[in-house]
Amino acid sequence: MSSSWAAASAGALNEHLRATKAKLDAAVAPGGGDRKVTIVMGNESCDLDSVVSAVVYSRMLSAPLAGNTSTAGGAHAEGKDAEIVMPMLNIEAADFNLRQDIVLLFRQLQLDTNNILFLDTPNADLVALNAAGRLDLKLVDHNTLAARQTVLGTSITSVVDHHKDEQANYPHVVDSDIRMVGSCASLVAERASISVASDVQFDRTADGTKCVDVDVAVLTAQ
Repeated sequence: MSSSWAAASAGALNEHLRATKAKLDAAVAPGGGDRKVTIVMGNESCDLDSVVSAVVYSRMLSAPLAGNTSTAGGAHAEGKDAEIVMPMLNIEAADFNLRQDIVLLFRQLQLDTNNILFLDTPNADLVALNAAGRLDLKLVDHNTLAARQTVLGTSITSVVDHHKDEQANYPHVVDSDIRMVGSCASLVAERASISVASDVQFDRTADGTKCVDVDVAVLTAQ
């Protein structure tokens, strides 16, 4: 993957996250209406697999990839009426610097943490959104909520995970993909490849197959 392509892709991802966060801020402001907010959230360990899965899957769900305008795989049209889909790191912002591998990845890709949600990000109170009936929560890299987050269970509609199935009974889950494979990012990449199968091209290297023509690949190819 060339450095110029990576920089361009990271720039596009940054702009997408910035614009979507602005929509979120407007939606939760007084008079902002009652639009649903979709949050893609990884696990509490906030490891690299969890973060990449949340960022990539939220991007995949929020707009067509590689010119594909279909809604396959849950993707939605982009624009002023597009759904608000944001990734959330399952930690508070002050703990981000403790995840030095994540810090390094964000620095290398020049991803702006101001465009990423944390548990304590203003305007991203999951409990309040849930109470208002406005939260659509999608779990990646775990399939059961932490004890302190169980109140959010009624808002979960999707689970993508590679750990043992904890058999959590979330009543509104309509999409569950729990398979014990090498990483959650593998399951997300599989979904991305299926939804844009006719448009994705691949760069085969000694390290394996790396997607090179969708902007989310800047993360999955690392």
